[in-house]
Amino acid sequence: MKIYKLKLLVVLLIVFSFGSCNDAIFYKITVEPPKLVPLIGGSPTNFVVYGVKLYVASGKQIYSYDGNSWSSKEFGGRVGCLAATTGALYALYLYNDGGDGRIKNYDSGNDLSLSNVQSIHASGDVLFACVRNDDNTTYKVYYKKESDPGFTEIPDTFSSILNGVASDNTYYYLCVNEGIYYIKKSEINTASNLPVLGKDYRFVGIINLSIDYVAAISEKGDLYEISNAVISDKKAGFNDGRYSTGALAIWYKDAKPCLLLAGRKEDYYSTTSGYSNGYVEIALDETTGKIKDGAVFNEPGKIAPTSIDSYDRYTPSLGKKLINHIIQTPSAIDANMIMFASTQQDGVWSYRDHGDGIAWNAHEK
Repeated sequence: MKIYKLKLLVVLLIVFSFGSCNDAIFYKITVEPPKLVPLIGGSPTNFVVYGVKLYVASGKQIYSYDGNSWSSKEFGGRVGCLAATTGALYALYLYNDGGDGRIKNYDSGNDLSLSNVQSIHASGDVLFACVRNDDNTTYKVYYKKESDPGFTEIPDTFSSILNGVASDNTYYYLCVNEGIYYIKKSEINTASNLPVLGKDYRFVGIINLSIDYVAAISEKGDLYEISNAVISDKKAGFNDGRYSTGALAIWYKDAKPCLLLAGRKEDYYSTTSGYSNGYVEIALDETTGKIKDGAVFNEPGKIAPTSIDSYDRYTPSLGKKLINHIIQTPSAIDANMIMFASTQQDGVWSYRDHGDGIAWNAHEK
């Protein structure tokens, strides 16, 4: 009997110990909002603002949001990404559903002249396109101003895909893994042998913080500022072994830049859910838009200022998802400035009241 009681005690201690270690997981499950069916499913593209609407694509549909509701337009092929200059909206799509990437003007429906396009990005009135070379290992970048009849080649070869473009008053910044290449705006027609910033930092994302400052993030979550063709020392980093998805967005409060949001994933090859995905946030100077001196990345909902109300509701919802792109809707489109996120496999999500209080969930209408 004594041996039986001793064995029972050991079992109870093990069960109690296991339960204590998993209390946090059980709690996350209890506060997890019920997952809704997204209006825009699959693996959506990036968001872009064009005119007075917000656009995103998924599959062969391009969706537009006017601040009240979404509408959609059937496209000629599966859309890979969108880009909006000051006067036109462009979509990169697979021609005849094959492997040939083409660019189409959204309004006219006309194809542009390039083929084998891998990515498109815009800055001001200039559209940039990255084309894979015939060797399938190197890339060329082309640009087209809105007034140009066609594309012009930048006479340099890149070893990785163009994953973003930003600019300040003087320069365009082309973001690729091997660094940030820059071109003087006034010399874009004669640019060659482009100089590079942050060589071999393995950048995955870039964004304009203001008209004067740019931020770029590496695959390991190291954040840098760029202005007037000068790159800063590292301003901040994830410092937790996580990786950046490349998604960057500015969150505004009272019409002033407040936070920079950065997409995060648990490991480099992560494609599944985990409680350390989602995004993190870092404070900005509301006057200059620059990253605040000494600022660090924080979990949403934990430290003010923050983009959400509840960390506990965020963690088991969007905090589990891989984010390809995130945006706060401009006030000119939506007075409530709702945030939207493009997840890797679970469609478009939004931060709003889905029927059980304000929280992140699949955007269902």
